[in-house]
Amino acid sequence: MPSHILSWSTLFAKLGLRRTKRKSRSLTNYRPKLRFEQFEDRRMLAVFTVNDPGDFIDSNPNVTTLREAIDIANQDAIPDMIEFASNLNGATIMLTQGELSITELVTIDAADANGIPRGLTIDAGGGTDGVVGNGDGFRIFNIFNISSGNVELNSLTLTGGDMDGVGGAILATGNLSVKHTVITGNASVGGGGIFAQFALAG
Repeated sequence: MPSHILSWSTLFAKLGLRRTKRKSRSLTNYRPKLRFEQFEDRRMLAVFTVNDPGDFIDSNPNVTTLREAIDIANQDAIPDMIEFASNLNGATIMLTQGELSITELVTIDAADANGIPRGLTIDAGGGTDGVVGNGDGFRIFNIFNISSGNVELNSLTLTGGDMDGVGGAILATGNLSVKHTVITGNASVGGGGIFAQFALAG
């Protein structure tokens, strides 16, 4: 008996089955739904490199002092980083224009890339007579009401603050973190080294 190769249509008919055609989905009218997602607010950290031990603010773009870097950092609420060039290793920044006021989040880091302190000293001069304890000078840092994060001081030596008030080296009414920092040779009515409401030492 000769054999016949049945088509799928014939086979389905013999089995009493109905073959249906699958409708293909038309993409002509397909439009994807757009969805918007809100991402977290990310801002670039600005880094300022201090390369001059002086205490002044000028317009020279190639010279940056600590006072100048802090002044720029105070101009917006974006957290900033202040570092020091290698030519300031072992240097002393002698303050001659009064205390350094910090009003926005900033980290002042005097360690090198390996985390080793550069041996940098900030000296307030001990007042007009150069003798600490008479209250005739000024403090080094005045950190104002900062509550959204920590102002951080790292790997510094702070000396020469002489205040007829509180906080010989640092007065902080905002959050403050002090790490690997030597605070010595400062005087005030209260808190010869630091007078702070919220401070972390490390």
